Amino acid sequence: MLLLTAAMLMTQGTVSISSLDLSHAQQGWGTPGVNTSVDANPISIGGNVYRTGLGTHADSILAIDLGKKATRFRAYVGVDDEVAADKGSVKFKVIGDGKTLWESSVLT
Repeated sequence: MLLLTAAMLMTQGTVSISSLDLSHAQQGWGTPGVNTSVDANPISIGGNVYRTGLGTHADSILAIDLGKKATRFRAYVGVDDEVAADKGSVKFKVIGDGKTLWESSVLT
Protein backbone atom coordinates (compact mmCIF):
# COMPACT_ATOMS: atom_id res chain seq x y z
CA MET A 1 0.00 0.00 0.00
CA LEU A 2 1.25 3.44 -0.85
CA LEU A 3 0.33 6.25 1.43
CA LEU A 4 0.25 9.95 0.99
CA THR A 5 -0.45 12.32 3.79
CA ALA A 6 -0.30 15.85 2.57
CA ALA A 7 -1.31 19.40 3.22
CA MET A 8 -1.50 22.20 0.71
CA LEU A 9 -1.11 25.82 1.64
CA MET A 10 -3.85 27.44 -0.38
CA THR A 11 -5.03 31.01 -0.58
CA GLN A 12 -7.71 30.18 2.01
CA GLY A 13 -5.30 28.42 4.41
CA THR A 14 -3.88 24.94 4.83
CA VAL A 15 -6.05 22.06 3.65
CA SER A 16 -5.60 18.32 3.97
CA ILE A 17 -5.40 16.27 0.80
CA SER A 18 -8.34 14.21 2.03
CA SER A 19 -10.58 17.29 1.96
CA LEU A 20 -10.01 17.76 -1.79
CA ASP A 21 -11.78 16.10 -4.72
CA LEU A 22 -10.05 12.71 -4.93
CA SER A 23 -12.54 11.21 -7.39
CA HIS A 24 -9.89 11.06 -10.11
CA ALA A 25 -7.59 8.75 -8.14
CA GLN A 26 -6.74 5.63 -10.14
CA GLN A 27 -4.99 2.48 -9.02
CA GLY A 28 -4.38 -1.04 -10.25
CA TRP A 29 -6.11 -2.85 -7.37
CA GLY A 30 -8.71 -1.99 -4.76
CA THR A 31 -10.17 1.38 -3.89
CA PRO A 32 -8.15 4.35 -2.61
CA GLY A 33 -8.57 4.82 1.12
CA VAL A 34 -9.42 8.36 2.18
CA ASN A 35 -7.84 8.76 5.63
CA THR A 36 -7.16 5.00 5.69
CA SER A 37 -4.94 2.44 4.03
CA VAL A 38 -6.36 0.43 1.13
CA ASP A 39 -7.19 -2.26 3.71
CA ALA A 40 -9.16 0.33 5.77
CA ASN A 41 -6.60 0.51 8.59
CA PRO A 42 -5.17 3.72 10.06
CA ILE A 43 -2.42 5.23 7.92
CA SER A 44 0.98 4.44 9.45
CA ILE A 45 4.38 5.26 7.93
CA GLY A 46 7.59 4.56 9.81
CA GLY A 47 5.72 4.07 13.08
CA ASN A 48 3.87 7.40 12.80
CA VAL A 49 0.08 7.23 12.57
CA TYR A 50 -1.65 9.92 10.47
CA ARG A 51 -5.30 10.96 10.85
CA THR A 52 -5.56 12.24 7.29
CA GLY A 53 -4.15 11.11 3.98
CA LEU A 54 -4.72 8.81 1.05
CA GLY A 55 -3.94 5.11 0.95
CA THR A 56 -3.42 3.66 -2.52
CA HIS A 57 -2.04 0.53 -4.09
CA ALA A 58 1.00 0.44 -6.37
CA ASP A 59 0.55 1.71 -9.92
CA SER A 60 -1.63 4.61 -8.91
CA ILE A 61 -2.21 8.13 -10.15
CA LEU A 62 -3.79 10.96 -8.21
CA ALA A 63 -4.74 14.03 -10.22
CA ILE A 64 -5.95 17.12 -8.36
CA ASP A 65 -6.85 20.41 -10.00
CA LEU A 66 -5.85 23.08 -7.50
CA GLY A 67 -7.04 25.92 -9.72
CA LYS A 68 -3.67 27.68 -9.38
CA LYS A 69 -4.50 28.45 -5.74
CA ALA A 70 -1.79 26.37 -4.05
CA THR A 71 1.43 28.05 -3.00
CA ARG A 72 3.02 25.09 -1.21
CA PHE A 73 2.68 21.31 -1.11
CA ARG A 74 3.97 19.22 1.79
CA ALA A 75 3.65 15.46 2.00
CA TYR A 76 4.90 12.40 3.82
CA VAL A 77 5.00 9.36 1.58
CA GLY A 78 5.94 5.75 2.10
CA VAL A 79 4.91 2.14 2.26
CA ASP A 80 2.35 1.52 5.01
CA ASP A 81 3.65 -0.26 8.09
CA GLU A 82 1.02 -2.97 7.53
CA VAL A 83 3.02 -4.21 4.51
CA ALA A 84 5.81 -6.75 5.05
CA ALA A 85 9.27 -5.28 4.39
CA ASP A 86 10.01 -7.70 1.54
CA LYS A 87 6.76 -7.03 -0.36
CA GLY A 88 7.83 -4.69 -3.11
CA SER A 89 9.10 -1.20 -3.66
CA VAL A 90 7.62 2.15 -4.69
CA LYS A 91 8.67 5.49 -6.10
CA PHE A 92 6.70 8.73 -5.74
CA LYS A 93 6.62 11.63 -8.16
CA VAL A 94 4.94 15.03 -7.87
CA ILE A 95 4.11 16.66 -11.19
CA GLY A 96 2.79 20.19 -11.45
CA ASP A 97 1.89 22.00 -14.66
CA GLY A 98 3.54 19.25 -16.71
CA LYS A 99 6.90 19.37 -14.86
CA THR A 100 8.37 16.96 -12.34
CA LEU A 101 8.62 19.00 -9.14
CA TRP A 102 9.89 16.22 -6.88
CA GLU A 103 10.70 12.53 -7.10
CA SER A 104 11.52 10.11 -4.29
CA SER A 105 14.15 7.45 -4.31
CA VAL A 106 12.91 3.86 -4.35
CA LEU A 107 11.24 3.12 -1.01
CA THR A 108 10.63 -0.33 0.48
